Amino acid sequence: MNKINISDSDRAFFYENGYLVLSDQPLIKDQKLIEQLKARFEKCFRGEFSTGIYPDEWHWREGISHPEAVKEICNAWKSDDVIAKVVLSSEVGSLGGQLYPHWQKSRVAQDDIIWKVPQSPNKGHIGYHVDSAYISRQFRVLHTEKRKNITDQLSARYSGYDLSTDSDSITVWIALDDADEANGVVEYVKKSHHLFAKRNVDRFLGDILEKTDGSSANNNKSKKNGNLNFHTACNDPDSEKAAIVKRLNNFIRSRSSLSDTVHNTSGIESDMLEVIRPVVPAGHCVIHHQNTLHGSGGNLSLDRHRRAIAVHLIDREVEYIDNPNYIYVRYKLNGSRQLRDEFFPITWILHTEKRKNITDQLSARYSGYDLSTDSDSITVWIALDDADEANGVVEYVKKSHHLFAKRNVDRFLGDILEKTDGSSANNNKSKKNGNLNFHTACNDPDSEKAAIVKRLNNFIRSRSSLSDTVHNTSGIESDMLEVIRPVVPAGHCVIHHQNTLHGSGGNLSLDRHRRAIAVHLIDGEVEYIDNPNYIYGRYKLNGSRQLRDEFFPITWSKQS
Repeated sequence: MNKINISDSDRAFFYENGYLVLSDQPLIKDQKLIEQLKARFEKCFRGEFSTGIYPDEWHWREGISHPEAVKEICNAWKSDDVIAKVVLSSEVGSLGGQLYPHWQKSRVAQDDIIWKVPQSPNKGHIGYHVDSAYISRQFRVLHTEKRKNITDQLSARYSGYDLSTDSDSITVWIALDDADEANGVVEYVKKSHHLFAKRNVDRFLGDILEKTDGSSANNNKSKKNGNLNFHTACNDPDSEKAAIVKRLNNFIRSRSSLSDTVHNTSGIESDMLEVIRPVVPAGHCVIHHQNTLHGSGGNLSLDRHRRAIAVHLIDREVEYIDNPNYIYVRYKLNGSRQLRDEFFPITWILHTEKRKNITDQLSARYSGYDLSTDSDSITVWIALDDADEANGVVEYVKKSHHLFAKRNVDRFLGDILEKTDGSSANNNKSKKNGNLNFHTACNDPDSEKAAIVKRLNNFIRSRSSLSDTVHNTSGIESDMLEVIRPVVPAGHCVIHHQNTLHGSGGNLSLDRHRRAIAVHLIDGEVEYIDNPNYIYGRYKLNGSRQLRDEFFPITWSKQS
């Protein structure tokens, strides 16, 4: 996959015209991957799914469906791992964030793999439609002040184009074969997205249908109740409805513009509603707006297939409407408006690019301290009693976080253990397999392990520095590994880094308690590793890396 960079002029063209052809930058560079995808198309339509999971919709069956009919599968990413590499790639997901800077993350709403075989001029039509009718209008935007500020700025910058609404979805159409008018490339009605932000697309198509057969637009039942949706021709290419779709398509495809087909021409500019038939090389893509009218004709070529992957992206900051349609309601949990990552995967996060820029700046600012790694967690230790060395305050080994970004803490503690009892660090089993973790002394204070922990603690607490206790002193500065014993008044806190070595001794005071609350915070933009430990594995749902808010509550957002 290739990262495409969308320029300011590209963005302006998209806002004005409702589509963007990226014929100069391939999204899929690797020809081997393109051939792999074509092979997986064949397997999927034979019912051979590499993941063992059936797709959500499957509109062509070998040996049952008409050989010339359009082949379509929805959400093939669930069924095939190679197709998933493309659909779920950050290279595709980033296109949403580049076109719409108010997006913080991109989700996959749905994919479509579509195949038109050669010599299918009559059965290979996909009816003209707008995607918002069956995708983005099933959701509503979670408006935030930050989003409003960005959309207001963009609207002012791009000739007053209103980004506050109808900017929560795009479609990325990726050609796997060279695609043009002859083999049924996707076609667009230029600037129609401005029109369908305010007009009903079925009424518009009804006006065109009236032109094609002379029937009354108001009385023509064929255009009502969603009958002109693009699946019509795919599902039953010999039906009366499919014939209407074909007639509409042929009428649209016979013209260079549709501006003279509508009754109400208010707001229609001179170059609006031109029919655009792009040339899209294999591996390249074209992107269109959620309200852009589009469709395609049959494959007229003698020997050229037309295979494509369409990825419908939505803004992460959306939630369900009250009554989504049959496609999306199947993924909605009762009583919840939340979109689940298992069904609508997040494929791009602004945070990942923005985070790198910020961490690079901070690393340069703070004496080269590397913030690109090991900066996703801190601990806030809150004293409820006045805390000091006498009653067992938390103690820190200064600058140890630099050391443990690269060294194993058990090995380090093993070196110290060797100092305390003269045993071989390599052979001392007590320091291996996580035996020196801080829970040991808490869980069984009379155990042999607890005795080792106590001996280590006492040794560390008897010293002002640990710099002379390790075998390898490489990278250890003069003031590194000093043992710090802070004084923390009740109600105050101390914060430590995730790699800082710390612990505490017993309470030596006669009558002073030492109570504290430790809050371990993590960055909100993290996901599970493959095999988390027993503590966190209990909260992980099968097949998902997502951290659920119910278990890991979000307590602060920069937007707030």
